[in-house]
Amino acid sequence: MAQLHDPTPGWSLAVVDEGPGLSDEVMEKMFTPFFTTRAEGTGLGLPVVQHVAIIHEGRIIATNLGDGGAYFALWLPATGETE
Repeated sequence: MAQLHDPTPGWSLAVVDEGPGLSDEVMEKMFTPFFTTRAEGTGLGLPVVQHVAIIHEGRIIATNLGDGGAYFALWLPATGETE
């Protein structure tokens, strides 16, 4: 399984499900705006998350798990600023 590891201080969030995993088409297009597999979806959720990650010098990855299911991980660097 691909994992998101960065020694730079930051925040990470990982989500794992036990569904059928992601098809090749979904893996290829899931970060494309307006691509959706849902009848009422907009296809904007993952592209927005990816854009936010990029503008904050972070990243998001997605991969299939070996026995089914999917793994998503988001990492954002710490800014070093405090309130």
